[in-house]
Amino acid sequence: FDADVSAGEAGEGSLRFSFPAIRKQFVASETVRQRLKLEDGKIGEVVYSSADSTEEASERDQAAFDRELAGVDLTAYLPSPDRVGFEDEFEIVAFEEELKRRAKA
Repeated sequence: FDADVSAGEAGEGSLRFSFPAIRKQFVASETVRQRLKLEDGKIGEVVYSSADSTEEASERDQAAFDRELAGVDLTAYLPSPDRVGFEDEFEIVAFEEELKRRAKA
């Protein structure tokens, strides 16, 4: 899964794992799903206007981009994709013991 691992605060002894590739795949799949909702079609904003200056067109494009990003909802996949979760100490110890048992087998 290509996790990024970082150590916790000094003396805490915890590790933090993040999986940016998984989140990226969730975002991509949700984007495709949203674009396939053809029955929900509606008339949107003007895409191009010859009366717009370069700055106005750039601001309009940036606003449209921000709206698209705000519309992506990943809660169907992850309860809180931006939240950091921590394993309980017992789960870490149990996992390490399981790895040791597998290595001996």
